Amino acid sequence: GRFEEVPLEDHLRLLDINVKGVAIGTHLALQRFRRQGYGRLVNVASVDGEIPHAYQASYSASKAAVLSLGRVLQQELRRGRQPNIQLSTVLPWALDTPIWGHAATYTGHRADLPTKDSPDKAVQAIVGALLQPQKEITVGYKAKLAYWGHRLAPELNERFTAAAVQRAEIDWNPAKAATSGNLQQPDQAGRTIRGSNF
Repeated sequence: GRFEEVPLEDHLRLLDINVKGVAIGTHLALQRFRRQGYGRLVNVASVDGEIPHAYQASYSASKAAVLSLGRVLQQELRRGRQPNIQLSTVLPWALDTPIWGHAATYTGHRADLPTKDSPDKAVQAIVGALLQPQKEITVGYKAKLAYWGHRLAPELNERFTAAAVQRAEIDWNPAKAATSGNLQQPDQAGRTIRGSNF
């Protein structure tokens, strides 16, 4: 939903989960890795962390924070000469998981995106990062196109993205009453790995 139309408690809850949760887990993992002298950590951001995404202000901001955290830690690990401690940040495209049925929405429409990727792509990227660490892994051709499109022509890309989001996530989706979805409390239904298309 539009930033000012989403309840502040929903913004804060999302930031608690996506930013504080990653910061806590990363902090604890790195402490352990330093004690034992080795370790590999994979954090999952999103291509939305690189490209602003209309109607998802807190989500995009949270994923930008995870991406930036990874970049900062890469510098610190390099300066600390810790070659046996490696960190990767994975940036998938939207994934076809049950989250779309549980997501908060304040647009007046059901949250959905017609161009979702299989969650298997993200799983393969995470496993690949554990086996052969890379600093950042952009998952799938859609994420790569969006990422490089934003790098090469940011203003044009942001205008295109805003228009595409308006059409794909609002204009084409059925009406739905405003809801915080499973953001404030768990939803017991639909707790599988895959969504509707895979």
